[in-house]
Amino acid sequence: MRDSSLPKVVLEYINASNAHDVGAYLNTFTDNSVIIEQSIGRDLIGREEIEHYFTTYFIEYDTHTEIIDFTIDNSVIDMRVLFKGHFPEGEIIGLYQFHLKDNHIEQLRADLE
Repeated sequence: MRDSSLPKVVLEYINASNAHDVGAYLNTFTDNSVIIEQSIGRDLIGREEIEHYFTTYFIEYDTHTEIIDFTIDNSVIDMRVLFKGHFPEGEIIGLYQFHLKDNHIEQLRADLE
């Protein structure tokens, strides 16, 4: 399974996340996107909440994401990733489920393994 088979917006999400590029990260989402973030126990609705989440958990912890594996079923991508950063565990496996619409992320389910 090659990363090149992933939809462009998912690769842009991973790249923006690793570059800690807030603007590029937010541009991968629709205007009314939702992140269902099970590891923190709440949903993040809209760009303002998503930006705060990204700043808190990715930029402040210097988190970098490596793709472990993924499956694609039409506009839904299930993915396992390895997060590395300045958080207590140092690295941890994460689970993503991307729901795409019009070449953007409409919904993202996120959890830790």
